[in-house]
Amino acid sequence: MEKKQVVKLDPVTMELTVGLSATIATGSYENISPLYSLKQVVQEGTDLNLEIDGMKSLLYSKLSDDYARVKTLMLEKNTDLRFYEMNGKKYPSVTTVINMEGISFPKEKLAQYASRGNIVHELADHFLNTGELVKPEELPALKEDLIILNNGSLKLKYDDVSFIGFMEKYKDEITWDKEPCESVFNDDFLYAGLPDRIGTYKGKKALFDFKTTSNYDKKKLAKYFKQLAAYNKCGINADYLIIVPLSNKDKDGFLKPFVEEDTEKHFAEFLNDRRTFKKVYGI
Repeated sequence: MEKKQVVKLDPVTMELTVGLSATIATGSYENISPLYSLKQVVQEGTDLNLEIDGMKSLLYSKLSDDYARVKTLMLEKNTDLRFYEMNGKKYPSVTTVINMEGISFPKEKLAQYASRGNIVHELADHFLNTGELVKPEELPALKEDLIILNNGSLKLKYDDVSFIGFMEKYKDEITWDKEPCESVFNDDFLYAGLPDRIGTYKGKKALFDFKTTSNYDKKKLAKYFKQLAAYNKCGINADYLIIVPLSNKDKDGFLKPFVEEDTEKHFAEFLNDRRTFKKVYGI
């Protein structure tokens, strides 16, 4: 509901007040009713309709932001969707957008695969940051992942893949930045994520993602490259997108890297997923 009021302050100035109230559903038979008000002093002769339209636009923008915030809080509470936050604003993660249809593995098994991946990633990160080879037991951040892996029904291992072997094999083609990546955000399309590593491939800037899956079919690679392309559009602007395939299907513990130069193609595919995500979840 909109309200507006014009009050004459003196012979040359007026005070405009524009109000907006709304109802936002937060659940079954539950809602909140925010009320917004904006005041502005204008000179006599000002186009009041133009000023009021501008004030209304600001209020509707605020309402839209609050609606998105409430929707996000509901989704975080009731789903497995993941969000990043910056300056009080919530951004759906790249992997949440890409995997919005869900993953077919039972949660108990999915947790084991996730923990294995976390351990491999953390060990690789630690080596790139410090040059030290350590066991996961030496890193406090991996305590929970080790418990999940050691007690899991799948009996997964973390040492049947070799990031160090991959580094040694491709040291003449690939270099790695010393600093780990930080979370990246895209304000144009409202998403965020945490890339694995930036570096170079054959002398050009490259964005890398470490994967520990058992196979790399076309469907999986398409998803992985969408993920990298989305990160890349958050100001990284790499020339190459590269999947580092750590795999226990090979005796060396790794496969040949998957390299992609057509970043725009994969970003366009990600935007299709982003549009679908907005249609489904309203954010």
